[in-house]
Parts: sequence; C-alpha cells; structure tokens
Amino acid sequence: MDFFVVISGRRVDLDNGHYVDYIGHGYPFGLRFDTSP
Repeated sequence: MDFFVVISGRRVDLDNGHYVDYIGHGYPFGLRFDTSP
C-alpha cells in the first residue's frame, strides 16, 4: 500500500535559545481528495 506523507518543520528563535518543531501527516492513497489512487 502506498502512502502520501507530508512533513513540515519550523525553527523558532527565542531570547534564551531556539528549537526546531516537526510535524508529519500520513495518508494511504485514495483517502484524500487531492491525490489520485
């Protein structure tokens, strides 16, 4: 089974340091309207 995966990240700079935040979503093909099965 093929999957459609989206991973996005952001880097936030703070006064006392910084951190990187990542989030991901995965869908089997055919469950989303914007992807063809």
